[in-house]
Amino acid sequence: MKNLLYPIAFALTAFFLAYSCSAEEEDITPPPSVVKPTTPEPETEVKQFTLTVTAGEGGTVSTEGGTYDEGTEVTITATPAEGYEFVGWEGSDSTEASLTLSLGGNTIISALFEFICVPTELIEYSKPSYETFRINHPKDIYQILNEGEDLSDYLHKYGTEKISLDYNLDGNLDFISFKNDYRTEGNRQLINFYIGDCQGNMTLDEVNSNKFEGLVHGRKILIGDFNNDSFPDIFLIGHGWDYPPFPGEYPVVLFSSESGIFSEIRLTNFIGFFHGGASGDLDNDGDLDVILTTLTQGKNAFTYLKNNGNGVFEEDINIDPFTNNEFPQINQYENKFLNCEIIDLNKDGYLDILFMSQYEGEELIYGGLKNNYYSSKILLGNGSDFNGSQINLPLVEEWRQVYDADIYDINSDGNEEIILNRIRDSYEGWYIQILEKDGNEYVDRTEKFIDVNFSDTGFWNVWLEIRDYDNDGIIEMRNNIPKALTNEERFKLQEWELINGKFIKTDL
Repeated sequence: MKNLLYPIAFALTAFFLAYSCSAEEEDITPPPSVVKPTTPEPETEVKQFTLTVTAGEGGTVSTEGGTYDEGTEVTITATPAEGYEFVGWEGSDSTEASLTLSLGGNTIISALFEFICVPTELIEYSKPSYETFRINHPKDIYQILNEGEDLSDYLHKYGTEKISLDYNLDGNLDFISFKNDYRTEGNRQLINFYIGDCQGNMTLDEVNSNKFEGLVHGRKILIGDFNNDSFPDIFLIGHGWDYPPFPGEYPVVLFSSESGIFSEIRLTNFIGFFHGGASGDLDNDGDLDVILTTLTQGKNAFTYLKNNGNGVFEEDINIDPFTNNEFPQINQYENKFLNCEIIDLNKDGYLDILFMSQYEGEELIYGGLKNNYYSSKILLGNGSDFNGSQINLPLVEEWRQVYDADIYDINSDGNEEIILNRIRDSYEGWYIQILEKDGNEYVDRTEKFIDVNFSDTGFWNVWLEIRDYDNDGIIEMRNNIPKALTNEERFKLQEWELINGKFIKTDL
């Protein structure tokens, strides 16, 4: 019995102990919470980056850059200069002129520009020299002129001893240059040739330079295809040593070629005090003939050189009505022509000759006919000779010498006006006369067509030319002085703009 009760007692004891422990564990009241102090995270440092922006030649950019926070967006705009175009960015694949960058690192970027190459105007060199002459100063004319010369002494430069033309027919203007030397009677200087690129930069043509002698005193350069090989040639006209006894000099012709190598002929049989001239197919045989205007004493007021087609010239003493080239002899100055142009003035398909007088004066009675031999005049061609009409042009008192002429339809009425570039005997100042066609004559209508037409001071305008020089849609008339030299005391670039049928003087 005793042994039976012991296990029972043990079991009860274990039960009560288990129950007691279970009751204590079900107390789920949370203990008081303990807040631990927190350490603040350190502030993140803002990164900054450098943006460097540059512009290549030919344009500008809206910003040069700077230092910016990471992620900053910066917009850059590239603007090309006149004559250039934007082509892209160095440092970016974008081809847009406006570029936005989000900076994530140091950045270098550059705007790229290219010169807009406009091919030289195609010129038909078989036409008269009036139509092939262009005033085009090269970009680096200072380099070309400043070969031991005083740049302020610009007289007898462009158009007299220096000229632009595309002699290798690559679409870019080239340049030919020699110097006058007045120190001795026969001191001819060597001719330099410069090859141009599409930006107007000039590089010395070493193949052709320093091979040919120029003139003692150059006066006019004619451009034309004188030997009919389709390449432009250069006919150099001069009057030689400008001191008594005024011996004169002979012309020089430079022939270009497909090979790029020039050759020359020196017309030693034709010596004179040649002050001007022009070329054109006067006898309608398919080649360019030449007239040289002469100032020396004697009966010849001009020399007429007929071309045989290969650039070989023979003299013809007759241009009707100037039979045998004879004129009334009153003094050493009358009947001398300072210059001439060959152009179809009356639009009949035949070339005419505009002779520009050196010393104009009163009308004379000669051979029973009243004729103004002192005036500038037009000989109208008929296709075979000049035995047709002769038109004498109005005179201008005190401005007796006509150096140059241009032709232009100023008021767009279908008739071209004649613009005469006049000089005083004293060679001070300049005067522009404009003639309007009235029936078969020309009348002075200067005030109608130009607002400022003369100056009593300053040097004369060596050449005048009318065209849209700056491609702005406005026709300008200019002389041949580079704009960079316009502040010189002796020489000034003169410009007029054609506005509503009248030339208006501009301030440059």
